[in-house]
Amino acid sequence: MEKSKVGGTNKGAKVIQFGDLIPDDDIRKIDPEDFHVPTSDSQGHSTRFQFRGLKQMRAMVGEAIQTKQFPYRTDSDLYRHALIRHLRWLTDLGYIGVNNIFVIDAISEIARDDENHQQFMLSIGQLEERVRYHRREGSMEVAKQMVDRVKELIEKMPEGPWKTGYRKEFKKRFPDLV
Repeated sequence: MEKSKVGGTNKGAKVIQFGDLIPDDDIRKIDPEDFHVPTSDSQGHSTRFQFRGLKQMRAMVGEAIQTKQFPYRTDSDLYRHALIRHLRWLTDLGYIGVNNIFVIDAISEIARDDENHQQFMLSIGQLEERVRYHRREGSMEVAKQMVDRVKELIEKMPEGPWKTGYRKEFKKRFPDLV
């Protein structure tokens, strides 16, 4: 009898090596967006998962979140990320079909874009509100400093559509301060 790497003793079972799912490259090179798996599709549809596990597993999940080395905000963020990585691995091995992975990837990409857009609009709106407040208070210098600090952060963003969008929105909303 051969003991499989996935647990249990199975006569004639194929030994599956999980291996390191993250390449040997420096883990800090991983895009934080890769850790985000949406909770629902664009229509708000989702399914609740509930399962039991070892308390040591629960402790490790808590530890992973507390390290702040990964962009997990909740246990569920880690569980969703782990599940999609494992399902992708099973798909790559040929044990399950690829159709749903493509759908999940598409939904994830749309949800990420939507969340980024919402965060973008919220951030610009909050900055605009603060600038209005400082203008009303006669603190134009403070308003300009705030816009300059945020503009510096935008310039540190990687080149791409979000950076371009922030730049355009800045010119449109704060023409006298940019």
